[in-house]
Amino acid sequence: ICPLSLNCPTAAFEGRGHNDTVVGLVKDYGEDIKGTADNLVSITTTSLGQAMIQVKRFLCNMDVSFVANRYTQVRDEVCGSMLGGFTQINWALWALGIFLEIVAILANALATRLRGMS
Repeated sequence: ICPLSLNCPTAAFEGRGHNDTVVGLVKDYGEDIKGTADNLVSITTTSLGQAMIQVKRFLCNMDVSFVANRYTQVRDEVCGSMLGGFTQINWALWALGIFLEIVAILANALATRLRGMS
């Protein structure tokens, strides 16, 4: 990989305490990746691998769609229907209160005007 006229790594590079080339580092990295892959394949035979399998089984058993559907229905009923009804009652009471204030003011004005006519 090195040109014929050069030494890899060069003497200046080795003089600074670096003995590896980029090609050598890439080869070492590839061997490390192969070792990691082998370790991952053999992990299922250990107690950690068994724990991972149990976690996966648990997650698969917890994947029940009816819980999500029921939660959505309950949320829609509570947030949409029940709280919507409370909101309508609230606005109706406010409107009734404002209407009663207007009626009280008009009744007071009419009582004052009609008092002088009798």
